[in-house]
Amino acid sequence: MEKILRLNEQDIVQALADHFNVDRAKVNLTVKIRTEGYGPTEHQFPEVSADIKEG
Repeated sequence: MEKILRLNEQDIVQALADHFNVDRAKVNLTVKIRTEGYGPTEHQFPEVSADIKEG
């Protein structure tokens, strides 16, 4: 059975901070919506990226 896990932005930031052992203030999460197609065949895809500052 497939398990769906829904995380909000703060959950993702905290998970990345914990994984990379940095303060959560050093994690910058960016979410962009990319659109492909036109009209009735238009689809939107989220693109998520994170920058983690060292030091």
